[in-house]
Amino acid sequence: MHYVFIGLIVILLLAGATALVLGRQGINRTTLIFAGLVLVATAGFIYLAGRVAERERAWRETIRDTTAEINTTLYGEFAGKTFFLADRAGTDDPNEITELRHKILQLGGTLSPSKTIRSSVDVVVVDDLDKIPPRAQELNIEAVDQAKINDAIARTLGGLNTAIITKQREQTRLETWRNRNWKTALFKPPKVEPDTSKPGLYRVVEDGALQLTLSAKDTDQPLNEGAELAIFNLQTDDERGFLGVFSIQTVSNREENILSLSISPLTTPDQYDLAAWKDWGLTSRAAKNPHVAVYEDLPTSSELSVDALTALRGTEVKTGNGSITSGGLEGMRRDLLEELSTIGSMIDSVGLAKAATERERDRKKQTASDLKSDRDAWEEDKQFAQDALERLESRSSRLQQNLRDTRTRIFELRTELTELNGRLMAEGNRETQAIQKSSAASGTTALR
Repeated sequence: MHYVFIGLIVILLLAGATALVLGRQGINRTTLIFAGLVLVATAGFIYLAGRVAERERAWRETIRDTTAEINTTLYGEFAGKTFFLADRAGTDDPNEITELRHKILQLGGTLSPSKTIRSSVDVVVVDDLDKIPPRAQELNIEAVDQAKINDAIARTLGGLNTAIITKQREQTRLETWRNRNWKTALFKPPKVEPDTSKPGLYRVVEDGALQLTLSAKDTDQPLNEGAELAIFNLQTDDERGFLGVFSIQTVSNREENILSLSISPLTTPDQYDLAAWKDWGLTSRAAKNPHVAVYEDLPTSSELSVDALTALRGTEVKTGNGSITSGGLEGMRRDLLEELSTIGSMIDSVGLAKAATERERDRKKQTASDLKSDRDAWEEDKQFAQDALERLESRSSRLQQNLRDTRTRIFELRTELTELNGRLMAEGNRETQAIQKSSAASGTTALR
């Protein structure tokens, strides 16, 4: 539409210029000049006005896009969309409509006031996604149910803030829930070496050490042999912060309020345990005030309930084979964990053996393929050698025949040469005798 206004303005300017040119007769020249300048200035101001309007349009688009991004960040993917309650159109339940309207407002949307689905509707709310209204399918309108609306609300900024507050409350409950616990910097991980019978696992060769500072409430020795302690590295919050669950092997009092413990891992150590212990070793040397947190027991459910074996501490369980104390149950659990660890290592061993067998199979296949290629190459070389040998024998026979012919020819030439030499010698003797006779005859004549 704005191009039409621009065209009208250009036509008016051209009409004014044409009027000045055609009606210049009888008009003062100065007036014509100023009128032309007014037209030029008008065109310039119109151009500037157009540029300002374009700048304002670009800013409006930027503001609109930024506002949409902000609303999307605050309210999620349904921000600014119009909702239609398909299965509840015409319902008289005000509480349900009010609840849905509140949820839609939480998503940054609006509720359509119409009683039918129109093209202006962006989202249709249904009870069952398998029963989408035909009109919504015809207009290709997105359909959602209550579950998706609740999920979208949970992903909004307000929903995330609510989740953060909930987690902070749970963390507060977790921080305030604890039985006996200690903080200490004197923790030495156990020394281990690779277990050849269990690939990927390690065998403890020397127990670890832990020193706890007792409080005034600990009138008696708080820990006994066989008890379990969970230890955390307070200098890190990643997966290496958990140093493991350890079983107390020996207990001794170094000083009046210091308890020295010899501890062993409850489960067979693996590479993750070694990485966590190594990280603690680096932290203990680099950090200014490194500490580990030692817990006597830990919650094992979302309700922060204590461990069942911890609850059974100090009690006995009646069985058909007699009574088993809680310490015996803990020992049975340790045995089960060790068995599970052994089964896991056996599975790893079988997997490694399978991988090695597959590699050996692939290697033998490759060797067989290479041997077949070598055999084909050897057959080709053999055929080439046979052909070369046949050519060499043929050539050798030809050379031998040529040699015999050459020898025969040489013998014939030698015989011919001998005959020629004899003839030459005979001719030479006859000429010599003739010369001698001639010389003798000349001498006799001279004497006479």
